[in-house]
Amino acid sequence: MKIIAVGMNYVAHCHELHADEKLPEEPVIFMKPDSALLKDGKPFFIPDFSKQIDYETELVVRICRLGKNIASRFAYRYYDAVTIGIDFTARDLQHKFRVEGKPWELCKGFDNSAVIGEFVPVSRFKDVQNLDFHLDIDGNRVQQGNTRDMIFKIDELIAYISQFYTLKIGDLLYTGTPVGVGPVSIGQHLEGYLEGEKLNLNMLKPGDKVNDKAHLSTSISLSENGYIQEGGLVERILAPAGTKGVYLSNSSTEYLLSRGYTREIASLPYQKEISIKVKDIYI
Repeated sequence: MKIIAVGMNYVAHCHELHADEKLPEEPVIFMKPDSALLKDGKPFFIPDFSKQIDYETELVVRICRLGKNIASRFAYRYYDAVTIGIDFTARDLQHKFRVEGKPWELCKGFDNSAVIGEFVPVSRFKDVQNLDFHLDIDGNRVQQGNTRDMIFKIDELIAYISQFYTLKIGDLLYTGTPVGVGPVSIGQHLEGYLEGEKLNLNMLKPGDKVNDKAHLSTSISLSENGYIQEGGLVERILAPAGTKGVYLSNSSTEYLLSRGYTREIASLPYQKEISIKVKDIYI
């Protein structure tokens, strides 16, 4: 799996960052390694090497077929789902690299810099090139856009990119961010929306209530009434419907999932790395 991203694909965003530059005549393409993908609902840790990490909210397209040199008119056959993602960017490093004429990879492709929500089948939408999306931080809308405003449309991007890279099943395409990018801070609560539907970019924060009927495997502190007090991770392992009187001890998450259990991991930004594991599980 590879992560392909597009820069400068909305006119207003181009002007907010580079007011004196011409609009791109061809797509601006860069890559993120697979280690950039933030998985399993884990928190995003602000790295030490940057003093300004910006959010960039984008529509993310999931590739569903192997393809090379794809014609634009057939490109729609090569993706089956979309979601909202965040391209976290070390903005201070990006400015430095641009001045020095260096590539962007370090400011764009660092670990966990690519966040994605739940994928939605494209069949649910009348036109993927007319989708509203937005990002809320702590309940306030900070960025919004519509895919009709892309300089290079999704099918054009797939046709262009496939000239250089063979697209494979599971590849992700970040299609660019609209105007309104800005910095993130520790402890903020991010929520991404596509056509008004929240797509699980949210993170737990102090004061949120945890379902005390589910198992908690966590290194954070909870008050007696089940409210989160400080940062960390919460993992809930939920038994299948109808399960009764089951006790599991020292079982791996993979084993539980294979037995029909489900996992939910909620997260909260925290400066210190925290590890979690399944301990004793009572149902």
